[in-house]
Amino acid sequence: MDILNRTLNWELLRYALSRVMVCPLTRDVLDVRTAVLVDATDHGGAMAVVAGDAWDTHKDVVVQAVLGKAGTDFTVIDGRHLSPPC
Repeated sequence: MDILNRTLNWELLRYALSRVMVCPLTRDVLDVRTAVLVDATDHGGAMAVVAGDAWDTHKDVVVQAVLGKAGTDFTVIDGRHLSPPC
């Protein structure tokens, strides 16, 4: 992943996290370094931000809640695999 995409993904995750602040599954305060964004807005779905641990254990529930219907494409941005832009 090039630096531009990495920076855009980091900032999108940071923005989405600032709108939510708390994981809807664990009720923990979210941290951009460990949060996961599931985005299906380009395909008529929604967007959700959850804690990384919640994503690992409840991936199917999160995807179903975001997509609303089967067969929709979605994007996952995992803060655990990104580094802050320089």
